[in-house]
Amino acid sequence: MLKDADPEVSGIAIQGENIGPGICKNMYKRTDYELYVFAIKLHIGDYKVRLDIFDMLKKCQIFGFRTVPIIETNFTMLSTLEEMLDYSNGKSQLADVPREGVVIRKRDMSGSFKVVSNQFLLKED
Repeated sequence: MLKDADPEVSGIAIQGENIGPGICKNMYKRTDYELYVFAIKLHIGDYKVRLDIFDMLKKCQIFGFRTVPIIETNFTMLSTLEEMLDYSNGKSQLADVPREGVVIRKRDMSGSFKVVSNQFLLKED
């Protein structure tokens, strides 16, 4: 489907996270499985090209893929670990539960790290 939209593309890799029954205690209370995309990589000739955040969002919208919740696309790194941990706290956009944390990713998608919310960890069984 994506490959047909761009004849130069010889392959595609879609990275995402599944949620639903039997996955992580189904904390989002889903009755069926859902895939949330967080990266798309195109194979063009001998090259693998990871789409930047905006191109990924466009492709996902065109083809009806859900994406992981995007909190912001122009994040500025905070000064301390404590500030980053505070930033990671909050309510999930998928359900009325604390979010697991946040993934901070470079705009070109070339690097990332996850900050796990202490509020989420304290509520875990």
